[in-house]
This record gives sequence, C-alpha cells and structure tokens, in this order.
Amino acid sequence: MSQSSRKTCAFFLAASTALAVSPWSSWAQDSDSDELQKKIDQLDVQIQSIDTDLAATLAQVKRERAEINRAERAIVKIRQSIDKVLLDMGRIDSELGDIETEVKANQNSLIDQQENIKTLLRALYLNREGSALKLILSQEDPAAMARNLIYHSRLTDAQRAEVEALKDILEQLEQAQSALTRVKLERVQALNQLEEEQSNLVAQQTKRQSAIAQLNQAARSLEAQKAQLLEDRAGLEVLLSELYNEAIFGAEQLIKPFSEFKGKLNWPTKARLTKRYNASRNGGLRWQGVKFRNKAKDPISAIYTGRVVFADWLTGYGLLVILDHGDNYMSLYAHNAELHVEEGEWVETGKLIADAGDTGGQSEPGLYFEIRYKGEPINPASWCR
Repeated sequence: MSQSSRKTCAFFLAASTALAVSPWSSWAQDSDSDELQKKIDQLDVQIQSIDTDLAATLAQVKRERAEINRAERAIVKIRQSIDKVLLDMGRIDSELGDIETEVKANQNSLIDQQENIKTLLRALYLNREGSALKLILSQEDPAAMARNLIYHSRLTDAQRAEVEALKDILEQLEQAQSALTRVKLERVQALNQLEEEQSNLVAQQTKRQSAIAQLNQAARSLEAQKAQLLEDRAGLEVLLSELYNEAIFGAEQLIKPFSEFKGKLNWPTKARLTKRYNASRNGGLRWQGVKFRNKAKDPISAIYTGRVVFADWLTGYGLLVILDHGDNYMSLYAHNAELHVEEGEWVETGKLIADAGDTGGQSEPGLYFEIRYKGEPINPASWCR
C-alpha cells in the first residue's frame, strides 16, 4: 500500500472516531459560526486530499496495466519466435539423421570395396608369382593368361577409384554434418536467450500484478473496477459500431444465412463454461457473452463461415478475433494467446483461428465469446450446442 493510501485510510479512521466521540450537540452549542465554518473547510481540504490520493492511485493502476499489456504483447512475440526456432531445430535434427544414415551406408560400402581390393590384390599376387610354372604345367595360352592378369589389374584400379570417390562423399557429408551442428548450436543459444527474455518478462508481470493488487486494495472501491469495465466496453462498442458500418459480406461467398443455423452451431471450444450470458458481474454489470475455462493453447475454432474483420490487440480483451458472418451477425473471441488468422481473411466453419490464453489482464487461460446482431449482444447458448 502506498504512503498516500495509508494516509487516506488513516484519515477515514480518524474522522469516524471523531464523529463517534463528538456529539452533534457540542457542535450546535458552539456559538462561534466562523469556527464551525473553519472546521468544515478543513474537512473539505482533507476530502480533496483523499480525492487526489485516490486519483493518483487509479492513475498508477492504469500505468501498471499499460505496462502489463505491453509486456504481454512482447511475450506473445517471443513465444512465436520460440516456436519458429524449435521448428527449425526439428528440421536440422531430421537432416542430421539423414546425413548420419548416409554416412553409415557409405562407410559400409567403403569397407566392402577395401575388402574386395585386398582379395583381388592377393589373387593377383599369387597369379603373378606362379604364372611361369602355371604356363608350363597347364599348357594354357600365354596371351589368355596375360589378358586375365591385365583384367584383374584394371578391375583393381577401378575399385580403387571407387574407394576414393566414396572417401570424397564421406568428407562432404562430414562437412555438411559439422555445418548443421554449428547451426543447431546457434539455434540452441538463440532459444536459451528467448527463454531467458520470456522468463524476465513473466517475472516483471508477476511484480506488476502484485502492485496492481496492492493499489486496488488501497483504492477500496468497486467504482474504479466499474469505470475500467465501462471503458473497456465503450471501446469495444465503438469498434463494433465502426466494423458494423464498414464490414461488407462478400456476395461471391455463396453460403447459407447465419440465421438458419440457430441452435445448430458448435461452441468455439470444448472447454467447460464458467460464466453464462447475462449473469451478474462486478460493478453491477452483466456478462454480454460467455466465459470458458481453458488450458493454455487450447484450440479456438470459428463457429461459422465468415470474414475476419478484426484480429489484433484490444485493451481489456487481449488478442481478439471478430468474424463477420453476414446479415448483421458477428462473433467475438477474446483473451487469446496467439492468433492464426489475419484481417480480411475468409474462414470456414470449424477452422482454427486462435489458441486460448490469458491476455488482456486475465489471471488464468479462458476464452471470452460473444455473438452480436446489429451490434447488440445476444445469448450464444441459443445458437451453439
């Protein structure tokens, strides 16, 4: 709790104590009206000081939330980079495996050729040592025997050439293997650096969340939360109004009207429903959609064919996707960890559009989902099953 907040709480305690021990009769008996007005003025100054401290506390909350939003975006980008590095490392491991298999095959071929050469050289040596005696005893044609010796000699030369070629191939494979190993080491170093950055950001997020909790405790007012929720909703209403006025559902997309599928659509996630449409929430507000309790990275799917009219960050909703299904129907998917679609893209029913997450200041992963008609929220449970 900040020093100003402690002063605020101390003042409330002091004021309440003073009112408890000082009866109104003592004030009424005070004949000096100027003194009474002076006391009122002093109370006004103290109240103004409290308002100033509260405004400063709420401003600090806003700054901390802005930093959380900025860090969450950075974490999302780091996670995407980590996924790319891991994918690249998988490809390198696959190539290294192929090279290792090829190296073993060529090494076996090299050993076989060397053994063949040894056998031929041994036979050639024996033929040459006993060639004169064989010629006398066997009475074979000398020319034929000479040709046979030349044939074996040439065969041995060819096998030697093949051995040299195999050695060259093995050398090239070992060079490629070394190069890939170096690249993999660089990827491992990059991965370690990204994970360290992510860890630091998460640690900062934890500290900021703790700071916000303390500031909210100091404020001791649901009005601040209500104002934030109204601000978030106002921003979404403005966005939806703009999207409603600008979105054009392409006539070239020959699909059945969204209205024909009322009660037949699948939910965008298989997770458990935790908040239902129109249920009460903090600040006297009500849920305009439904909330799910997801695991991180749970797949989020489009409930029906449509055009992506928004796929970006929105304060209070984190990474948000809005689909236009035509005929003034839209669906919203909030608090995602990662988006798999872009604005202007057409998606089909059941297509993966995002991964569940906790962006937008959520304490745990969970999809927030709405269906809107002409910009007004309607009960998703009447459409999905």
